Amino acid sequence: MKNRFKKIMMAMMAISTLTACVENVPSGYVARRWERQGFDGGILGPGAHSCWGFCHLELMETQDNNFELPMQVLCKDSLNFNFSVSVLVSVDLSNEELVKKAFEMIPGDKTTVSQLFATYTMPLIQQEAQRIVSQYTTQEIVDNRSKIIQEIQDGVKKSVDGSILVAKQVSVSNLSFPKVITDAQEARAQARVAIETAKAQSEQKAQIAQSDLELAKLKAQREIIEAQSVADANKIIAQSISPQYLAYKQIEAMLEAGKGDNNVFFVPYQDNASKQSQWVSSEKLLDAQLMKKIQDATPSVK
Repeated sequence: MKNRFKKIMMAMMAISTLTACVENVPSGYVARRWERQGFDGGILGPGAHSCWGFCHLELMETQDNNFELPMQVLCKDSLNFNFSVSVLVSVDLSNEELVKKAFEMIPGDKTTVSQLFATYTMPLIQQEAQRIVSQYTTQEIVDNRSKIIQEIQDGVKKSVDGSILVAKQVSVSNLSFPKVITDAQEARAQARVAIETAKAQSEQKAQIAQSDLELAKLKAQREIIEAQSVADANKIIAQSISPQYLAYKQIEAMLEAGKGDNNVFFVPYQDNASKQSQWVSSEKLLDAQLMKKIQDATPSVK
């Protein structure tokens, strides 16, 4: 009876080991079968997979992940330079042997990308970034910032080649320099501002002086032109006035003066002493010589 019972139990155990179960691998993961003796078979993609007996599936995350590594590196001038390296990584499923080895290296039923990054990729990135930065002084990093950042990015990507994680994108940010460097930068910036300000003020003064000079030149030219115009006008007037014209104007003036109630007549005569023309009103006494000439020229009335 006892022997029969043992046989039944052994048969049931054998049947249970041969019974298959189905396990599902979700999207964004791969899996391997784990048996009593260890992993068996290749990499299983997302979907339903059967397991036999004591077999079960262990998962590994394959989704892209971004990691930021704060860095502090002692530069060539013995000053600390702080920065961050951000890396977007993805699992390289094309190298199946590396994926299998990662299952074996990291214990647990579910391996995450964070574990893969900490185990395989982070040490390589830290080592490469430190190697690049440590060969420069902090001032050289300030002066050649873009070039050195590009060098870090290229170096980080290259350092993880052949690893289970591929660096799809690398960026460098949060640059922080020692206070002595930032103070020097600020002093140089202030000096540049002072120089530019003085230069601008000097240029402004020069422009004002140039403007004043141009105005003075224009004023002088205007005065010269006005003086020349006056001289030309006087010359034309002097050339156009003749003695006959002046005599004509004198007669016009006498005629105009003779009009009206208070008639006045003028007699022109030559003063032999002064040789100047003079006008004598009828209200004044004429000299005897001129009066005699007038009487002689006037017929007598009988």
